[in-house]
Amino acid sequence: MKFRKIFLFEIRYQLRRPSTWIYFVAIVGVISLMTGEIADDSRNGESIKLTSPFMLAELAGYANKFGFILIAALAADGVMRDIQSRMDSLIYTSSVSKFAYLGARFAASLFIACILLVISVPLSLVISQFTQDLEPVLFGDFRFSAFIDSALFLIIPNVFVATSLMYAIVSFTGSAVAAYGGGMLLLFFS
Repeated sequence: MKFRKIFLFEIRYQLRRPSTWIYFVAIVGVISLMTGEIADDSRNGESIKLTSPFMLAELAGYANKFGFILIAALAADGVMRDIQSRMDSLIYTSSVSKFAYLGARFAASLFIACILLVISVPLSLVISQFTQDLEPVLFGDFRFSAFIDSALFLIIPNVFVATSLMYAIVSFTGSAVAAYGGGMLLLFFS
């Protein structure tokens, strides 16, 4: 019961933060720009359908890369918020176990990052269709399974690994800046 309450509180807290939505809008914007570039290549002779499984996998890769910064922000805040306000010793002396407390925060950060990054790919396709004047023929047939496959096999596993890594970095170093540094390293080396 305590895990669930902490989990729901953390989701509400993170979704009310402006930085979460700023990072999400930036990710969607970058993916929309990449969609426009791919559409330009398609107009110049390559027969690329933007909703093909290959293109969705490529766009999911971009969502993963730029999502590392979002994950770093979620993880840094999830671990460091109580340490910075010096509430950690008070919380750990209560009836809540450390595992339930940090586990619920980790699960909430993971859930938010997964949802936002999974939504970012189809949302960027819709936005780019209307803002960049893309012809419907460039999109091809809509196959829901292609979106599900890119989410299940590319986005969710990468988000899990990145969130785990960011939480470990922040927990061991005690510094939120280390999470952003880890996110930047993942961005450049992925």
